[in-house]
Order: sequence, then C-alpha cells, then structure tokens
Amino acid sequence: MIKEIQGLRSISVFLILLFHLNISYFKLGYLAVDIFFVISGFIFSKIIFTDLNNKNFSILNYSKQRIKRLFPGLIILLFFVTIISWLLLPPAELSYYGQSLFSVSLFVSNVYFYIVNNDYFSPNSYSLLHLWSLSLELQFYVLYPLLILFINRFYTLKKNFHLIFFLLFIISFCLNYFYSYDKKLIFYLLPSRLWEFLLGYFIFLLLNNKNKDNFFKENFYLSLISLLFIIYLLFGKIEFIKNQIFIVSLTTIIFYISYNKKNIFNTLLVNPFNQYIAKYSYTIFLVHYPIIYFFEYFGYYLKNFKIILIVILVIAISTILVSYLENIFFKIKKSSHNLFKIKLLITILVMNSLIGYFFHQSKGVKIRYLLNQNLSNEYFSSSVHFRSSKKINNENCSILCKKIIGNEKTVLLFGDSHAGDFEFELTKFLNKKKINLYLSYLNYAKTNIDDFEQIKTALDQEKIDFVIFIHHKRDDNISYLAKLENLLNLYKDVKFYYFFPRVEFFESPIKYKILNRPVNEIKKIYWDQIRSWNDTPKLLYSLNFLNFQIIDQNKILLEIDKSNCLNINCFDAHDQENLPIYRDRHHLTNHGSKLFLKKVLNKLSFD
Repeated sequence: MIKEIQGLRSISVFLILLFHLNISYFKLGYLAVDIFFVISGFIFSKIIFTDLNNKNFSILNYSKQRIKRLFPGLIILLFFVTIISWLLLPPAELSYYGQSLFSVSLFVSNVYFYIVNNDYFSPNSYSLLHLWSLSLELQFYVLYPLLILFINRFYTLKKNFHLIFFLLFIISFCLNYFYSYDKKLIFYLLPSRLWEFLLGYFIFLLLNNKNKDNFFKENFYLSLISLLFIIYLLFGKIEFIKNQIFIVSLTTIIFYISYNKKNIFNTLLVNPFNQYIAKYSYTIFLVHYPIIYFFEYFGYYLKNFKIILIVILVIAISTILVSYLENIFFKIKKSSHNLFKIKLLITILVMNSLIGYFFHQSKGVKIRYLLNQNLSNEYFSSSVHFRSSKKINNENCSILCKKIIGNEKTVLLFGDSHAGDFEFELTKFLNKKKINLYLSYLNYAKTNIDDFEQIKTALDQEKIDFVIFIHHKRDDNISYLAKLENLLNLYKDVKFYYFFPRVEFFESPIKYKILNRPVNEIKKIYWDQIRSWNDTPKLLYSLNFLNFQIIDQNKILLEIDKSNCLNINCFDAHDQENLPIYRDRHHLTNHGSKLFLKKVLNKLSFD
C-alpha cells in the first residue's frame, strides 16, 4: 500500500474522530469522509487496472480481498454493540437499533438513514449511524469493477473509457446541484457521491501518466474537472458542495506534490507515527462512534476535557482489542481455511441482519424486563415506541392530506412530530363526532417553506373550520408573534387552538426507569428556543382574538403526572399508575397521548 495514501487515511480518521467528539475547531471534520471516497476511487482504480493490464484480474479474488479487509472488524464491533444494546436499551431504542443493525449487515444503511434520519448532525438514537459511509463504499466496491469489465468488453466503449467516466462524473456532480434542496439525498446516496470516487480514478490517471511534459494533453478530463471546481468555488451557491470541492482539491494537490517526492508534505504523510495509526484507521473508524454514543447515552456529555481524554483512551483500547481479535480470525493462511472463513463471515452477517429484524419485529423484545421488580408488566406495553402516522415528515403531507372526509366540519392538525403524537387518538375522537380531519406536517429536512406560508397554503386550498397548531421549532418571539397575529387577522372565520410547547428532557425518563436510576434526577430543561422566549407566554395571552385559544401542554401534563406537583420541575413523565407518558425525550407514548387528549378535548369546542 502506498505510504502517502496511508498517511491521508491516518489524518482523515483523526478528523472524523475529532468531529464526533464535538470539538469546536473541527466542525468540518465530517468532510474527511469525502477524502476517504477519493482515496477509495484511486486505490481501486490502481488495483483493477493494474490487474487488467497484467491480464490476471479476477472478480472472485477481488471479492475475497474486500471481505477479508472489511468483514472481521465489522462483525466484532456489531457483536459488542448488540450485546450492550440488548442489556441496556429500552424497547423503543432497541427496535431502532434492530433496524439499523439489519441495514448495516446488508450494507444498505446509507439508504436506511436517508429514509429515517432527518439530520446527521443532530442528536440521534443510532449507535451505528457512522456506518452509512461503509455501506456506500461497499456499494461502490461492487459496482465499480462490474462497470469497468462491462466497458472493457466492448471495443467502442473501451475506446471512450475516459469520456464515459467523465460523463458519469458530471451527472453525479450535477445531481448535487439540482437536488441540493434534499440535503439528505446528496449526503447519503451513492449517485450523488459517485463523482468523488471517480475523481480518484482521474487522479490515478494523472499519477500513472508517464509523459509528464504533456500533462494537460494527457490529462484533459482532469483539467476540465479542475476548471469546473474553480468556477463553482467562485460562483456556486451551495456551501456543502463548496466545502466538498475545497477538501478534495486540497487533498489532490497535497497527494500529487508528495507522491514519491521528498518534501514537507511527503514527510508529514509518511512519518512513522502516521503510518502506525494508518494500520488501525479502519478499526478506529469502526469503534469510535458507538463508544461516543454510549458515553453520551449515560449522561457523560463531551464538554469536559477529562471525559474527552477518557473516551479517547477507551477508543484506543477498543481499537487494539478489535484488531487483535481480527488478526486471530485470519491467522491460518491455508487457502481452504480462508475460503471457509469467508463463507463464515458472510453467514454471520446474514445472521446479524436476522437478529436486527427480530429486534424490530418484537418491538424491542419487551420480555427482557419481566424479571425487573421495579417495572410492572404493563409498563412496556404502554411505552412501546408509537409513531402515529407513516406520513409524519413525509412530503405527501407537507402541505395537506386528508384523514377523514365527507362530514360538514373540518379540523386541520398542523405542526411537526409533536402534532403527530395526537393523530391516532384524535382520528378516533373525530370519527365518532363525524368531523373531518386534515393533516399538514412540517418537514424541516425537505422543505424550505415558512411555517406560516405552509398553513396559509393549506387554509387557502380547503375550507377549514378549526386548526390545532402544535410544534416546537420557531423563530424569534417578535417576528413569530407578528406572523401569528397576521394569520389570525387573515382567517377570522377559522378557530385556532395553539398548543404551547411541552417540556423536553435531556434524557428519556423510560431509560432512567430501566436503568434503575431515580427519575427525579433527570435534568429537565426547555428547548433553547423556548428558554429564549422569556416574555412569550405573556405576549401570547395578550393576543386579543376571538378565534384564538391557548392550550398549555405543560399544565395538562402536570394534571396527569403521578406526583401531582404544581411546578414543571417536578414532572417525571409517569402517570398515577407509574406508567410512562413520554416515549423518548420529548414525544408522548400512545398511552400518554390518550391521557392527554382525555384532559384537553373538553377544552376544545368543535361545534
């Protein structure tokens, strides 16, 4: 393996580690993944084309090498993370983990996280989130040689090899621009990332070029790519793509300057320490994120220097352990044994996918807690993760969709996932009352539309009598209240029920209960946006509109809380029977939404 490549790997994995440790100076550390993609494109171009030129390329041998490289460490990691998740995660979170384990084991986790994860950079419930890039890389490893062999088979295509790859590069790059409104798509999926891998191919052509005096002629397509990058850096509007271009361009320049040449960059990349770390780069990448995830899961937030040092130490020890176990696995060098081990690795991964499927289908294996004396048998039947509608955060309901139709009066449920908590129970109630129900869900990941513009669009589109307005994201208080007042003036014939945001926990009360930690120890705060609204309740209540009524969610929650406290600070998110009201840090269980609506529906008048 080329020492310069190893050096780049070492630096890249450090950048990713520091980014996930949330160190402020490395907020763009995630871009190191882009470096990995370019490196992969270079390496596999070199491997495949060298073997093709020597007429000894074999898909079977190529596949064996990829499996030997990637699978052992991954399987060992999944084993440990699955054990920890089984022992400690509540049913809802184990169900989430099961889904991610299934997708990781089949190397489609990038697609899975594209579907379920709204924002890679926000707090999440996925200890395997970082493996999206591994899935994407493996997809490239599979498709790339097949594409090369296909082109190589036909003379006409083979003659235009560079042109075909250049066109694929342009198509992939353009996807980023034209689908920039869908940040998840350009972040997670191979079509929008392919240009980075193909850049590695053109770098291979550059470094493989024997005629250095005729650089631009021999590297015509790389010259065009460079021109495209310069134009976009000067005039492009999408910051994410600019960052990508900058980092891969810088990587290319440093790599070219240092490649087999003694200079400061070469010294930096090939120094012994970098080379030593590079040996463990893949393992460091595998183990670091789950360790960080579980540290934060148990309340050790990475804001303390000592905590960060402890985490780094644990990552180092875990890396050595996983590497040791990995080496044992392939210690025997007989080819027959290796073939058996490869088959075994594939079998284990398939079994992992089945375990993940079981975790999800069993709704988090609630039976694990039947022996816990602190928990009633009903506890988990009421706390099972419940998502009210498949349409939450779905573009089909980003403006308007109809749940109940054919009646005289119509209620619009408007808001984000907090509104979605009530959809199921509200549907049952309105069905009995013979009242229509329309839905309009905010989708912050896929739409740039202003909240009030979205609700205006819905109200202009259909005749609506009542609006239940529930969400927890907002602008500053002055502009927000001005927009709200304007809305009330525009639609005086519509009655608005505004649900003031509910309290959010730093940690899930269910998690504390399972871990036998006193629920009253949970640190409780409002969202930053709510805390900044010091005078907002007063201002809201001062709005003098006959068509406007405020429902304070926190007052309702206190009424159903087991403690019967008068202040939200003593709220522990469990009812009189000690059953959970919250399913995570800020969403309600199905049980909680039932109790809540029983209290609130008599305060609403749909007559």
